[in-house]
Amino acid sequence: MVKKSEVVPHAMGTATLFVLLVFIDNGHAESNANVVVTKDVQYGVGLIENGASRQPLFLDIYRVGQGAELKPTLILIHGGGFSGGDKSNYEKVARQFAAQGFVCFSINYRLTGNKPPNGIASTFEDAKTAVRWIRAHQTKYGVDPKRIAAMGSSAGASIADTLALSEASEYRPDLDVPENNPSVDSSIQACIDHSGGCAASGTADSEDPPILIMHAIGDSKSPFSCAEHLRDRITKAGGTCRFLALPGSDHVPPLETTFNGKTLFDHVLAFLNEHLIASIPPGG
Repeated sequence: MVKKSEVVPHAMGTATLFVLLVFIDNGHAESNANVVVTKDVQYGVGLIENGASRQPLFLDIYRVGQGAELKPTLILIHGGGFSGGDKSNYEKVARQFAAQGFVCFSINYRLTGNKPPNGIASTFEDAKTAVRWIRAHQTKYGVDPKRIAAMGSSAGASIADTLALSEASEYRPDLDVPENNPSVDSSIQACIDHSGGCAASGTADSEDPPILIMHAIGDSKSPFSCAEHLRDRITKAGGTCRFLALPGSDHVPPLETTFNGKTLFDHVLAFLNEHLIASIPPGG
């Protein structure tokens, strides 16, 4: 088990992951090779245009089977500088983790161009709303409410970090309506930061869930120093952090990238197996 902070030195190389191909029609749930995809499910609602309008919030669901067994869950949060991107950006990754036995939820959130009243903080609110919706619908989708992780890239990584670091009382939805499930728990049990960290919000402490940080040393869009600063915040507070200092200058290196003999996908999978599965029995 990785305790506190472990810095893994870099190694060069590349590898290719097998890609599971599933063809679906938007707005429908279909399956191929046992992966079931349900797109554009509303999970909440938030204010935009400085409070003058409301925006429904949607997510896509990827899972294998519909049995009674509760499964670990992975929430995927796209990047785009808080002003762009879409939940479909994580489609391939969601399929891959679903094939490994996770229930995956790829979420959209309010972008800054739509003028949510709390700016970037509104993205944190939306991510917490997504966690609450998932827990509120845990029986329908076979979600284990005690084994929920969040993974994000770039800006999405900072949103995932905030889920891990912030308190339950922080970033409440700006609309206290039933659609936002305001009374449901919004905590997560593990976090993966993929080339983010600069905008992570929250006060780190020893009770925070473990965080895996993967960041290229030469990243010019999100400076490596942001990742180092986040790591230091976590470890100084007594938290658990695994830190992968990746070679090169790619911003959000593909998960097919090989690092120390394993793809980044396999590093993430091993982290989740250790901290979300092996250390937490089903049902918590």
